[in-house]
Amino acid sequence: MKKLNLPCQFNGQTQDVGFYVGNPKADNHPIQNQSHWLSSERGGSVSPNVMDSFSRIHELSLQNKVPFEDLCEFAINSANTEEEETDLTDELLENKDKIIDEQLSKEKAILENNE
Repeated sequence: MKKLNLPCQFNGQTQDVGFYVGNPKADNHPIQNQSHWLSSERGGSVSPNVMDSFSRIHELSLQNKVPFEDLCEFAINSANTEEEETDLTDELLENKDKIIDEQLSKEKAILENNE
C-alpha cells in the first residue's frame, strides 16, 4: 500500500490530501471509497479528471499485470517532475514497456533470492 497526495477541492480552494492505494479488485474504482468519505465527512472533492485517470491506470495495471500501486506512484512522480500539468495516463502509456520491464526485473530478482 502506498500513500499518494492528491489535489482536492474544498470550497473553491485546492489542498493536497493523502490517499492510500493498494491493488484494488478488478471491478472497483481504486479510490471511490476514500473519495466518498472525503465528500461526505470533510466536504471535499476529487476532480473528475483525477478520478478518470485512476480508472484508466487501474485498467492498464490489469491489462499488463503490473501492480496498480506501482503504476500510480510512477505516474504521480513523473507528473510532479514535469513543469506543466500532464495527464497521468499519457505518461504511463509512453513508458508502459519500461514500467513492465522494471516490474519483471524486480520479480525475477525476488525469485532468484528465494532459490
